[in-house]
Amino acid sequence: MKKLFSIFVLSMTLFLLVGCKDNQGEFPEINENKEVEMTAEEVTTLLSAVNMETEVEDAMMLSINIDMSVVSETTDMWTSSKVSDTSVDLLLTSTTYMYMNDDIAEVKMLSENDIDLSVITNYVDEATEDEDDHLKGSFNAYFTDQYLYYNADLETSSEVVENGKYKLNFGVTQEMWDEVFTSPEDIVDDYLDVGIDLETAIDDSEMIGVMLDADMLKVYQSGGETTVLIDITKQGILEHANDLLDVMYDTSGWTEADYQEYKMNDFEMQLDMFTELELQVAFVLKDDQMTKMGYQFNISGETEDMSIDLTGTMVFDMFVDMPKMPSDLEDYELTEFPLEMFFNSYM
Repeated sequence: MKKLFSIFVLSMTLFLLVGCKDNQGEFPEINENKEVEMTAEEVTTLLSAVNMETEVEDAMMLSINIDMSVVSETTDMWTSSKVSDTSVDLLLTSTTYMYMNDDIAEVKMLSENDIDLSVITNYVDEATEDEDDHLKGSFNAYFTDQYLYYNADLETSSEVVENGKYKLNFGVTQEMWDEVFTSPEDIVDDYLDVGIDLETAIDDSEMIGVMLDADMLKVYQSGGETTVLIDITKQGILEHANDLLDVMYDTSGWTEADYQEYKMNDFEMQLDMFTELELQVAFVLKDDQMTKMGYQFNISGETEDMSIDLTGTMVFDMFVDMPKMPSDLEDYELTEFPLEMFFNSYM
């Protein structure tokens, strides 16, 4: 279990290396009274005019709030008898400011994270000891002048990282940075990958048209800002499956049986496990620039051997002011940290 927690913390650190005004960190506020009518072509033109390269030249803030609960059952592959139940509960609150650049000397990151993670496994065989592992507390990280610092205050069932204030005993070189980083835009692009091809969808006027007709996409305007809201639910997908299939495939010669077959394979089978599925994606635009992008999700589902409940938000705020680093970084104690996991070819 120690290895599991170690991987989690190290993965978080890697994410931070690459992963206040009013309403910063909050999902964009939607005022239904400000909804405006637009054609599919107008929405496509609006979105295609956004200049992403400008947004990432300034500091960004990524805010994450996640509440997740997973219960899974393990069975013996030969007898199909139950071996154990495992429950995983996670509460994560994270605020990360980052200024990304091709030049590693210019890169800065400041991240504050609170985590409450528990993993409990109960075995059917009483001879096998049950497991109860937890990780709770704060893990803050800072990156400046090519060095990573962290301040950990974690309660754990097994030590995964030493508590206190530490500085890695070697810096990240330009060559190492070039290996893991290509451009600031990639950070935002990674968060567009949410299981559906949103990037393609917002470039396709036909798909935009279907989403507008199905109320999956709405546009709001107020005070010089435009908010584009994509609201995807299980019910909405199934109710408009045929319209979506018309955009996804050449259906000119299809029969009703063809629609039923593709609806089942492309949508019903994929969505069957979910009792609740809602994903909202909002883009806030001003002067042909994206100033905020947010995800809001509510997912519940179950299979024969697993159930999951997941709610939360992930919000990018652009054009933010980079906070000052802690004033005592020079007092942080030097420590070894297995960065070779990230930069094997240079160690």
